[in-house]
Amino acid sequence: MTFTKRPQDTAKSQHNFHNPVIYLDGSSMLRPQRPTKSVIGFAAVVVVVALILSSSMAYKAIDKILHGEENRISQIEQLLHRDVTLHLPHLTDLIHMDDTSLLQFLNDNGYRFIDLDTLAAEAQNIEYVDNPGVDVVCTPSDVDPDKTKAVYAKGINGADALTVAQYYNTSWHLINDIDNAVLSVKYTDFVSTTPEEALDTAMETQGWLENEHVIVEDEGVDEADNMYRSGTVHTDTGDFSWRISTCLFSAAYDVSDLPETTHYVGIRIYPL
Repeated sequence: MTFTKRPQDTAKSQHNFHNPVIYLDGSSMLRPQRPTKSVIGFAAVVVVVALILSSSMAYKAIDKILHGEENRISQIEQLLHRDVTLHLPHLTDLIHMDDTSLLQFLNDNGYRFIDLDTLAAEAQNIEYVDNPGVDVVCTPSDVDPDKTKAVYAKGINGADALTVAQYYNTSWHLINDIDNAVLSVKYTDFVSTTPEEALDTAMETQGWLENEHVIVEDEGVDEADNMYRSGTVHTDTGDFSWRISTCLFSAAYDVSDLPETTHYVGIRIYPL
């Protein structure tokens, strides 16, 4: 930018101004302003990135609208078929244990479990009372313990199918009812397709199929429309009665989108 000397006004010169006024030459400001190549390149990159992001968001939104339910069912199936195993202990090995020994057994054998009495006390913000008996849920091996506690605190009736498939698949609920001398376990069977198959699977978990020490004495449908099978089992420590009951999961809990053949199973063992 250059400086020019403005001609002195003759009228003003009569006032004897000896210092001329210097004005900035603004001609350079009138030239067209063109961005540099680097600025143009940067702007192009920004535009391309914005187009990619907007296209991705639009695709996800459209996909969710068109295929949301299909994708959800696919996720449920993946969770149900992931590499986890229902590893139930034999109730005949636990029936003689007191509470301390039973919990120690679970710890020693690597089971991850939640004490439901403690969980209930924490949820209600009340002092925990150590009542006789055991009421625990052994959880899947691949889920986060803290998230699992939050899920079980809400209960299965407050869960959706994705939650049930993730946190209840291969989990089992163990109850040692001291007052009634009954040891029981409950779980959800996502594999069996018929009640008979669910009963057979339950017997297999206990080593009772094709076992000469196990006698099936009765089977049928009880007053609650559960299919059941019952009998006795002989062990080195004594003889016990057992009963297995099963029903469709949908008859016990209101959770949609799970396989229609999902079964809820209970196994009980008690002295003769």
